[in-house]
Formats: sequence, C-alpha cells, structure tokens
Amino acid sequence: MKKNQQTGYSLIETVVVMAITAILAGVAVPSYQTYWERNNIRQVQLQLVALQTLQERFRLINGTYASGEELNVSEIKGFKVSATNVGDFTYTLVAESENNKGVRCSKLTIDHASQRTPAHCWD
Repeated sequence: MKKNQQTGYSLIETVVVMAITAILAGVAVPSYQTYWERNNIRQVQLQLVALQTLQERFRLINGTYASGEELNVSEIKGFKVSATNVGDFTYTLVAESENNKGVRCSKLTIDHASQRTPAHCWD
C-alpha cells in the first residue's frame, strides 16, 4: 500500500512566515522613514548653503543682499524657503517644513555669518 503524501505548506507554517514578515516590516519601515527624513534634511541644507553663495554673489554685484523674491526660491523638498532680516549687511535664510508632522528638524536657518540653527540638525 502507498502512503498518501501531502504536498504544500500547512496553515501553521504559513502563519509563522506571515508573522516573521510582519515583524521585519515593523522594524524596516520606521528605519526607512528616518533615513528618508535625514536625506531630505541634508538636501535642504545643501540648498541653503547654495543660496548663501548666491546671496554673497548678489551682494558683490549689487552692494546689498537679495530679498526672497530676488533669489526666486520658494520651496525645496517640502520646505518653504524665505529670506528674512535682509539688509545691506545681514540676512537670514529660513527653510520651514510645510508638514511639521514627525519632522525632527522642521525649521533650518543660516545667516550671513554662517550661523546655523538648530545646531543639532546641522551636525
């Protein structure tokens, strides 16, 4: 007599695989979101430094710093960018997150003296 051999996976095996997959996804998704947030912040920082260079170039040509409209930049990667405290010798570039939900560094600034705030976001 031949024994009936079952092929395929049992319900228990399938449930165990699904549980392991859920645990891995639960760990991976928050890590990926943190990575993505850090990447966006770095991109905004690079753009602010590039705008700082444009400000200095504008001042060399015109004798004063550019206003936000003259810089012609309004948004970088979900951050609204503006130039504040603009004068002959000073300016502050500000990037504020349009969606403050869960963003660790929702406001980044850099000024004419390269003072960057908040400091923990620029490290």
